[in-house]
Order: sequence, then C-alpha cells, then structure tokens
Amino acid sequence: MDRLTRLEAALEGSLMHVEAWGDHPAIHSIMVQLEYLIGLETGHTRDRSLVRELSLGVLATREIEHRDTALAELLHAVADDVKRTADR
Repeated sequence: MDRLTRLEAALEGSLMHVEAWGDHPAIHSIMVQLEYLIGLETGHTRDRSLVRELSLGVLATREIEHRDTALAELLHAVADDVKRTADR
C-alpha cells in the first residue's frame, strides 16, 4: 500500500470509528493529523514544521487500540512511516 493510500485508509477508518463510537478529542486530533499528512503528500501543504509534533502512535495506543485493533495498527503503520521520513 503506498503512503497516500494508507493515509486515506486511516482517515476513512477514523470516520468509521466516529460513526461507531462517537466523536471525541483523540479521534478528532487523529483526523486533523491525517488531513495534514495527506496535504503534505499531495502537495497542498508545504509546511513540514509540525511533522515531529504528530502523536498518531500514542493516540492509537491510548485511545483506539481497545476499541478498534485494525485502525490502531493502521495508525501505527502511518506513525512509523512518518518517523522514518522525519528522520531523513
């Protein structure tokens, strides 16, 4: 799965999570972070200054994993990818 596809799948999974569990601050933050990353990937956003401040992995562990393991795993994959590219 390429990066953009993974990001879009994570955003879609987050929207489904909201439908199932309701909106809460953590999922809202996850969705904002995913939209930011999609913007970077598509070129709509150029400001990379927030990349190191993203907290997808932490939020996935604390807030998502106990409700939706598949979404949590996808968010961890996105977070790992972000960390790898941020270190370059």
